[in-house]
Amino acid sequence: ELAVDGSKGPHRKLASADIEVVSSVRGLLSTDKSLYQPGQSLHARLLMYDVSKRPVPATPARFTLYDPVDSVALRAMATTNSFGIASTDWQLPETLRLGDYWLRADNAAAHDSSEEFGRSVVRVSRYDLPTFSVMAALDRKYYLPGQQADIEVTGTYLFGKPVTGGTVRLVRQVERRWDYSSQQWKLDEADSQVAELNEHGRARFTVDLTAAHALQKDWFWRQITDLTYAAYVTDTSTGRTEQRRFTVRASREPIQLYVSGQRRVGDTASFYVTAFYADGSPALVRLQIGQKGVDGATRVLRTLETNRYGVAIVSRLGLLASPSSHLPMLVLEARDRSNAYVRREEAFWGREQVFDVSTDRTVYRPGEPIIVSIRGGESGHVALDVVRDHTTVWSTRIRLKQ
Repeated sequence: ELAVDGSKGPHRKLASADIEVVSSVRGLLSTDKSLYQPGQSLHARLLMYDVSKRPVPATPARFTLYDPVDSVALRAMATTNSFGIASTDWQLPETLRLGDYWLRADNAAAHDSSEEFGRSVVRVSRYDLPTFSVMAALDRKYYLPGQQADIEVTGTYLFGKPVTGGTVRLVRQVERRWDYSSQQWKLDEADSQVAELNEHGRARFTVDLTAAHALQKDWFWRQITDLTYAAYVTDTSTGRTEQRRFTVRASREPIQLYVSGQRRVGDTASFYVTAFYADGSPALVRLQIGQKGVDGATRVLRTLETNRYGVAIVSRLGLLASPSSHLPMLVLEARDRSNAYVRREEAFWGREQVFDVSTDRTVYRPGEPIIVSIRGGESGHVALDVVRDHTTVWSTRIRLKQ
């Protein structure tokens, strides 16, 4: 328990709190790679350091490898050297079952394993070098309602020649997971299509995205849907199959609008609006912000544009009077230079604040003055604190004018 007794003049204040003391030792656990085959050597390394980033020497560490059902597969002990490093090497058994294992390092001197220094995921799988590569090219970065995806699958040998004799199977993957108990991949696939590679090692497919866009209508909050597809190419000369997984993005709107940083002081609101295309690139749009009145009609409150990063700052937007039991309903409309248009209604739920505090800039050089503007509340004195790293570095009292 920590107790603080403070006094100033005739005033005295007592405060106490329970403090939990945790270990000051930290650890960074790593392996030489993330994918291993049975029979290969696994090299694990633990770097231990204290809160001042100095190495912790002569500390016993326990390395434990758990299988996917949390049974101990391997265990080893090591002690950190003068650089705070402990390491161990394991020869994975040839009979080790395939799956995602997790490696843990903890304090070997502790009676239990509660003092953990680090953990890492290790995948054990069999793999062979491919004899040819598979690529999938889409005609668009994203698809709007009414658009279909044209996909070209290409098979190429590693020495550069096309796979001219082969079959391509294109499927949509609903689920793909490794089943540790049966040691097999569990696949849930749909919308299968089959085609033959031409003399250039290419095959073309058309994917209907009507169902994906229909699902977006039912779930209004889902603006983007990413569908995972897999292309399996089988070389008829060898019977070898290689695959390529890729994503097809279906977007409900050409422009995505997001509202964040909502705050409200009295009858004014401040927030950020970001505009992006469905591929993640910022959208330079002309933005019109309105509000629905009690009669259902939309009244325009402000018009502005997003910057090159797709961001618009809305400060002190005057809101229309609305019943206290209803949130203000904002209407945002955006249009870019190619005439792409989107309209979105957003209930303004920003938390109410007594004051709106802003500065003239966001970045200052040493010695430059910081001009602060405070709005809201009633006339009178308020305290203004400047805080850095949870510590008050400057404080003053300001009188607000009506």
